[in-house]
Amino acid sequence: MAKTSSKKVATNEIQVFEEFTDDEVKTIYHYSARTHYQRDEVVFKEKSTEASLYVVLKGKLEAIAYTSDKKKIMLSAIDEGEVFGELSFLDGKERSATILAVKDVELLQISRDSFEKLRLEHPSIASKLIMDLARVVSLRLRNADKFIVDIFQVIKQEGESESVVKEDKKPKAISKTAKATTKVNKVKEVVKKAVPVAKSKPTKKVEEKKVTLKVASKAKKK
Repeated sequence: MAKTSSKKVATNEIQVFEEFTDDEVKTIYHYSARTHYQRDEVVFKEKSTEASLYVVLKGKLEAIAYTSDKKKIMLSAIDEGEVFGELSFLDGKERSATILAVKDVELLQISRDSFEKLRLEHPSIASKLIMDLARVVSLRLRNADKFIVDIFQVIKQEGESESVVKEDKKPKAISKTAKATTKVNKVKEVVKKAVPVAKSKPTKKVEEKKVTLKVASKAKKK
């Protein structure tokens, strides 16, 4: 289970706090909580309605999902200084993935209720945080687009390779057929030479007709 400890000031090395002053970071910490999760512990599950924003102060996590046959798929690694949970934090909808601690982790948790208090009491800081989250989301979308394009290129190249292989196979098949036909023709020629076609013997009627024609021809000459 998660344990809550006292708040500490974050450093500007944290992804979402890069443009913040130390005083602004201290203010955000005032509206947040530090939590710890042990290795293999789940921070939140896919489709859960918990909608906090998390900053990784220490350790490493994975965003995972499960297939219909319960196989685990690792979607992305989440390292120190990175944020996660921003989508549900912004739109209030269900979690799109399960977050699992790969190592013991220390997180900064900002709940939606705490953020609403920050927005009312420090609107400029809240607005700045939203803008930084928008930048993070935009960067991830760009990376996702690039990933999709890369996958498309790989699929396209594989398709072209298969097409080339198929085209290569056709001439080979035609070549084999031609060779086989040539061999058959050669065999036929050999057979013709070795076994001449037998001439049919004339029938008795044909012989009688020939004799009659010869007699008639001699009679005309006389």
